[in-house]
Amino acid sequence: MGAFLRISDAADAGRGRTPVVLLERWGEHIPEVSRAHWLAHGLVVGSTLDPVTRQVVFHLDRSADPRDHNLRDLYIATTEDLESTRSVLMVASLAPPIVCYEQHGQYLLPALVYAKESGA
Repeated sequence: MGAFLRISDAADAGRGRTPVVLLERWGEHIPEVSRAHWLAHGLVVGSTLDPVTRQVVFHLDRSADPRDHNLRDLYIATTEDLESTRSVLMVASLAPPIVCYEQHGQYLLPALVYAKESGA
């Protein structure tokens, strides 16, 4: 059950999670690491879990740059959360979902976006 709760939490990214007005009002009082995390949530307009393709899809704002370092950090944190469910899911012959982005109707694999950015 814990693994499914972690997956549900990972699939709950988006603007609705932390209203932008809270960041605007109290942003300077939020620790830098947390502020970056919530700023990244502002670039995600919603998210969905596709159990068939095993993907958590972050639907990016039309103006968001997928290479944004805050979004990259959110991707890494979410992937680590999902990976933490691996051993539990493997018992049921399941694998944790992967994170992908959707923007303008196109799907992007963040790992490829960031690999190209680093020149790998």
